[in-house]
Formats: sequence, C-alpha cells, structure tokens
Amino acid sequence: MAAWKIDPLLEVAREPAAIVATYPKGPDLPVTPTVVVSDDGSPAVWVIDGNERRHVVDPASLASWQLSATKWPAAKVNAIAQGRDWPKVRFSFMADGAPEVYVLDTAPPAAPAPDAGAPPSGGGGGGGNGDTPADPTAPQAAGDSGGCAIAPSGVSGTTSGSTSAPFAALALSAVLVLATRRRRS
Repeated sequence: MAAWKIDPLLEVAREPAAIVATYPKGPDLPVTPTVVVSDDGSPAVWVIDGNERRHVVDPASLASWQLSATKWPAAKVNAIAQGRDWPKVRFSFMADGAPEVYVLDTAPPAAPAPDAGAPPSGGGGGGGNGDTPADPTAPQAAGDSGGCAIAPSGVSGTTSGSTSAPFAALALSAVLVLATRRRRS
C-alpha cells in the first residue's frame, strides 16, 4: 500500500462483506506502480499493468492516484499491448472483518457476442441484424488524443486496518455495475 501511496487510515473505506462480495475480483495490482511516457514527445501517460499499458485519461486522474511518470523509449512503450483506460479516481475499500484492501476498477470489456445477423454457411436468414446496442453505463475509452490517460484497474487488495467513509456504501452501490475489484498482493 505504501508504494501505491494508499493511506490505510484515511483512504480505505470499510464496507459490508456482502457488498464487497458483489464485485468480481480482478488480478492483483502490481507491487509497485510503473508509470511511463514515451521519449518521442507523445503526451500520453501510461500505467504498466501486467502485460498491458493503460492510459491515464487526464492530469486530474494522475493526481488522484498520486502517480509520477518516467520516460521510456517509445518503441518499448508501444511494444506493450494497450488495455482499457486507467480509472480516473482511486477508491480503495475493504470488507468489514477482512484484511484485504481492494481498489475499484472498471469492468473488463465484455466478450463480443457472436454475429447473429450473419447467415450461417450455406445461406439462410439471420433472424435480426445481430447488432447489440452499446452499454450506455459502460466507461468509454478516452483514446490517444494527448494529455494523460489512465484506465480504471479493478479492485486490488492488500492488508491493513482502515476507517470508513460515511458515503462509501452508497458510492459502491452506485458503481457496482461498472466495476471490478482487484486485490493488492
């Protein structure tokens, strides 16, 4: 938690275990944050999260996560697969009575549905156009249009004591559909 600059007394909300259990667990956060910009002058800021680079969407997000970037060769940065944007705001929490601390992340993109509109081999009707409307509640990628870019990163866990935030349960309920949790290792 120290490497991610998460204060266990001021920044970790205690939530009922039943609410925490409703969030799917994501992979653990890296032990320490790796935040980079490429040396080619591109303004994009990336968090290296496992085998992906996740865009920090704006300077406010960079500040919320208390991150600072180092320069890497552009070829090294671009060789890492781009993932979803890093979460704009850091929200850490734990279940009452449990030692793990989690960080709220956005849900991974849903697997594409099979194309129901394409006729099967040999012809035949499709029975609809196969288009699935986009989920209006899902976070949208910020793209690479400059500035910072950070994608939300599920819930991450770690062990520590905490105090609760008065509105944390409400905040968790409001973003339940949009998030996963990642345990901090």
